[in-house]
Amino acid sequence: MSLITFVMHVCRMVEKDDSPSPDIFKIAGASKVTVEEDFLNLTPMTTIEGLKDCAEVIEKKSFLYGFLFLVSKL
Repeated sequence: MSLITFVMHVCRMVEKDDSPSPDIFKIAGASKVTVEEDFLNLTPMTTIEGLKDCAEVIEKKSFLYGFLFLVSKL
């Protein structure tokens, strides 16, 4: 079977809502999860103290990267 024949066969199956494989299927219906809910579920939560610690680490690294940048330009 040529590639073109295979692609045409798969296209016909998709048009008829058939599946080329038993493991492949279409999800029926739209998702009921809003963008906001999805963001809240997927975004890691942290405390104010965690944010402060992160800011301190970024400050230290920024100083180091700035120093290395200046040294590399010499």
